[in-house]
Amino acid sequence: MPTRFLLPALLLLAIPVRADDQKAREENLKLREEIVKLRESLVQQERKALELAKQVEDTKRQAVAAGLEQKALRARAEMLLLRVQELEKEITRLKAGAPAVPPRQGARNFPTENIEGKVKRVGADGLLVLSVGSDAGLLKGHHLQLYRLDPMPEKSKYLGVVLIIEVRAAEAVARPVGKLPAPVQPGDRVASQLIGEEKK
Repeated sequence: MPTRFLLPALLLLAIPVRADDQKAREENLKLREEIVKLRESLVQQERKALELAKQVEDTKRQAVAAGLEQKALRARAEMLLLRVQELEKEITRLKAGAPAVPPRQGARNFPTENIEGKVKRVGADGLLVLSVGSDAGLLKGHHLQLYRLDPMPEKSKYLGVVLIIEVRAAEAVARPVGKLPAPVQPGDRVASQLIGEEKK
């Protein structure tokens, strides 16, 4: 074939190859754009998942606090009811002209300050070593509320009351008052105020 016919034929063959290359480049570019969009979408989904996980954790904490508050308020209501009954009896006695009776020996003496701490150790004799002492305003003869917080709300519980029998600067020794619903464990909490009575 003469050279003058060969050159145009080669040019005609080259045109589809260039068009195919251009099409491949465009498809490659589209794929890259889709990958970038997918990555952005994945990052957004991960952020949403983290936010949801945080909301779930916050809800669990609120449920634990609400459960403890309910138990503690119920215990306080029972204590107040007993006190009201005692006062009613005292009023009836006074109206009848009977001499007044002294306050009951078992009256509880909670600190007026907000004191919070934890159980550091539980002795074999049942005595508790607490992480708060006189530096926080705690005195011998004070009572504290005893409770347990757990990430699982159903495992959190109000345990009862402890009496302070010995006080040092940064720790105190206490004994449970009456029978507790469960054994005390290191990490259980003590407080002068019931859960939910926050300082304003």
